[in-house]
Amino acid sequence: MFRKLLLLLLVLIIQRVNSQTFNDGVLFYTVINTENKYVSVEKLSDCPVGNLTIPETATYLDVNYTVTSISEDAFSSCDRLLNVTLPETITVINNNAFYNCPRLESINIPESVNEIGDEVFYYCQALTNITIPEGVTTIGKYTFFYCTNLDTINLPSTINTIKTNAFSYCEGLVNINLPDALTTIENYAFFKCESLRSLTIPENINRIEYYTFSFCSSLVSIELPNNLTFIGTAAFNFCSSLENLTIPVSVNTIQDYAFGSCTGLKNVTVNWSTPLVINDVYGNSNMFNGVNLPDVNLYVIPDYITDYEMADVWQDFNIQGQTLSNTEIIKLDQNVTLYPNPVSNNVLYIKLSNNLQLNQLKLFNLQGQIIKSTEKAILNTNNLKSGMYLVEVSTNSGKLLKKIMVL
Repeated sequence: MFRKLLLLLLVLIIQRVNSQTFNDGVLFYTVINTENKYVSVEKLSDCPVGNLTIPETATYLDVNYTVTSISEDAFSSCDRLLNVTLPETITVINNNAFYNCPRLESINIPESVNEIGDEVFYYCQALTNITIPEGVTTIGKYTFFYCTNLDTINLPSTINTIKTNAFSYCEGLVNINLPDALTTIENYAFFKCESLRSLTIPENINRIEYYTFSFCSSLVSIELPNNLTFIGTAAFNFCSSLENLTIPVSVNTIQDYAFGSCTGLKNVTVNWSTPLVINDVYGNSNMFNGVNLPDVNLYVIPDYITDYEMADVWQDFNIQGQTLSNTEIIKLDQNVTLYPNPVSNNVLYIKLSNNLQLNQLKLFNLQGQIIKSTEKAILNTNNLKSGMYLVEVSTNSGKLLKKIMVL
């Protein structure tokens, strides 16, 4: 019986220590791991003013604890906090940690950090630049929402998810590098990033959700990935500076207002052999609502001009046949083989490495005029005159242009 009581007492003591909160005269800490002696910086009763340096260790009852995290809401609404220095021992910054710190000008994110929660820097209007370390995989919901003066952010190669509203209303953001590991960009992620000028969306992205880049009014160019299948409602609505748009052949769904009020559009290039039906569920064709389509060139494969001239919405463009000069070429230096070259038996074969998937082949003459196209890895050169031609190979990783000789 005595042993049971002793064991129960020991458990109660451990539980008490585990939930122990203490302060060092400046900050409050909560013990989160007694075995490893880890503590988290806890929410304060009084906000710090000016500059703040969080130490690597904190001492309580002659025990040294390592500071490994910033607790939820720890510094939320600290409106006189200016600069924060975090120690290299920090691994987690929890939700709302610096929520609504409107005067926060700078904060370092140590290389030790591998997790940043939701709304961490929500409404930190004075924040101008920040670097996220390698190892972080997710930019959480509303993490940088309304950071209106944030003009530079460096994302690590490990980021695979950008959640909803992560950078909404970052009106000063001019450039952002989206890493190749990125697979998911959620809705409203870059809503109203009014200064963002150009963007390359990585090849692993296959969906652009609703309102993702809406009201990015300075966006002049955007490179869509070859694996893209879905463009959601108002995804690029009011991107009024966007001039040139190439829609990958892989896209099979474009929802209403996707490019609405993109009043700066000059050229749109598409590669479908059959015009994509873009009516919404009510039968309305408003994907380009607010755009004066007769003033916009639509470049299509010449063999299918008639089909586009009869298709809803597409027929309203200034339709032209594609030439080499208006196709975007991205070099693939290896892993693509065309054989035999010279072509002597009326058939050209295309071999790709295992990690590549063929989207489309196009054959051009040296004047840049398209002769034929196919989605198969074989090109019939029958009826072609002898001479030099150009073959454009479009894959899931980009495009390659190669010369061939037809005998």
